[in-house]
Amino acid sequence: MKISTFNKIWRLALCILVPVGVGGLSAALTMGAMSSFGEMKQPPLSPPAWLFPVAWTILYVLMGLASWLIWYTGTCNAKPSNNVWSPSATAL
Repeated sequence: MKISTFNKIWRLALCILVPVGVGGLSAALTMGAMSSFGEMKQPPLSPPAWLFPVAWTILYVLMGLASWLIWYTGTCNAKPSNNVWSPSATAL
């Protein structure tokens, strides 16, 4: 079955938006933790606070891209396990 270009783009957007959305929700729920992180004594090589949201956003986008690749290539229907999505979805 051939998938249209629009359908591929829609699936890619969905796969990226789900982990980024969940990450955004968790960031909103833990917003106060960054202020307490800033108050702690930091080691000399600790990364700046602005780097954390950038790094997590990149990681969530890459997780979404990986799940799209699984979906697009059809490996989620591969044998012996028909349930490749379970570990991926659980990790999200």
